[in-house]
Amino acid sequence: MNRKQIAEKMAMLTQLSEVYFSFTVRETVEMGRYVRGIHSSHDREKIDECLELTGLEDMEDKQIGELSGGQMQRVFLARTIAQETPIILLDEPMNHLDLRYQVRLMEYLETWAKGETALPDGRTYRNTLIGVCHDITMAAGISDYLIFIREGRIAAMGDKREVLTRDVLKSVYGIDVAEYMKRGQAVQNELLFGKED
Repeated sequence: MNRKQIAEKMAMLTQLSEVYFSFTVRETVEMGRYVRGIHSSHDREKIDECLELTGLEDMEDKQIGELSGGQMQRVFLARTIAQETPIILLDEPMNHLDLRYQVRLMEYLETWAKGETALPDGRTYRNTLIGVCHDITMAAGISDYLIFIREGRIAAMGDKREVLTRDVLKSVYGIDVAEYMKRGQAVQNELLFGKED
């Protein structure tokens, strides 16, 4: 496949890095539409939808170099989603995002992953999300299949019900993850609700 054919099928968000260009937020999100075009009413609607989803609608005229790390991450997420492909690759998508945007993005991706996307040629494909993250809760929340990597090798893989067990997680991380998460949950319950669970 040539680059255009790849870009029609797959969008990718890499970890946040330095920005060496001076486009506005809207212009950067529009880059995601180049493979499909940015001139139709659907293109404009998709760009607006992505700006709203990521909470950037009031910043669309700002230069991207003026943004904080979290705001830039939201711009690149919006650009990735605007590309409107049936495959999305995400590398640490929640980096620099506050909890509000983490929840909003997770809800969107969970719904998106259950749908389909039509390519410009009219063919429709089931959506596929492949992501890299360190947050087990996020991975479990939006994934069907998990692969755990330890020291560059696959330590466990399979349906999340198969690999999210106390024994597997202990072998992957070298600690009792369930006990650690239980303690964290107890602290959260006490702080948020004034009681331990």
